[in-house]
Amino acid sequence: MFLKSLLILFITLNTFADYDPCKYISLKSCGNRFASNKSIGSSQPSVNRSFSAPSSLAMFRGFGVESIFFDGADFSIVAGSGRVGAGATSTNTDDTFFGNTSKEYTPDYEFRKADGSKYTSDKFSLAFGTTLLGRKKSNYKLNVGLSAKYFENTESIYIGYGGSIVLGPVNAGYSKYRDEGENDAIDNQVDIFDVTTMSVGLNLPYVNLDWTVFESDLDNGNKVEIYSAGIFLNSWMISFGRRKELSSRRKYNFEKEVFESRQKDWSSFVGAQYNYNKRATLGLLSNYYLNREL
Repeated sequence: MFLKSLLILFITLNTFADYDPCKYISLKSCGNRFASNKSIGSSQPSVNRSFSAPSSLAMFRGFGVESIFFDGADFSIVAGSGRVGAGATSTNTDDTFFGNTSKEYTPDYEFRKADGSKYTSDKFSLAFGTTLLGRKKSNYKLNVGLSAKYFENTESIYIGYGGSIVLGPVNAGYSKYRDEGENDAIDNQVDIFDVTTMSVGLNLPYVNLDWTVFESDLDNGNKVEIYSAGIFLNSWMISFGRRKELSSRRKYNFEKEVFESRQKDWSSFVGAQYNYNKRATLGLLSNYYLNREL
């Protein structure tokens, strides 16, 4: 299952952050016009980033719905005033290019990777963010946020928190939340662990750059680093990324179709999205679910 269709539908109204680098340069047209969030992770093509960095929801203005179709359908919804924002999602970001590593029973993981299926769980997420310091049109902001994750199978609820600062074109964020997943050696046993995320970003007139880290508090260690860039040209957003995973689980070699025992694994991402009339976005992404799908 080397190729599968991936469709992104994103409907949003006026979801622009206050900081606009275009006002500092004299161009008739400027990039980043339809970036849904120019704070944390704005180079990434999905609003799902906000549920691991809840303070970024403080920068949303308007209302947006996103649906991702691949091996089933997932939905996210966000709304905000530009100073206060909230959202909910059924989308699981674990084992996506822009998410943390999944925590699952090893035979299930290896069967899923060989089959080219995405990781699914019974997890639902809520997030809330607000601006503590910074006027509506100022170029500095201090944002805080809370997240909640509900697991249907265990009926568990975990609360997370985070904060971010925006200083003109530069932003940085931190969050911590509790998560759970299947033990990778014992079926039907649940492990509970903490996840820390950190990010640094740069918002330029036509380019957004981000560096994001997920680090899980597990005995065998687990860390993901993501380097991403978003290029904005008129109504287009072109996304690129490189992802480094450090974990003890075996990695799948797509060329040889075998699993290999190695600690480090690099993967790449590219996507293109077109914004129609500032209301709807249609896109096609490659390797979003880490299965080399299109």
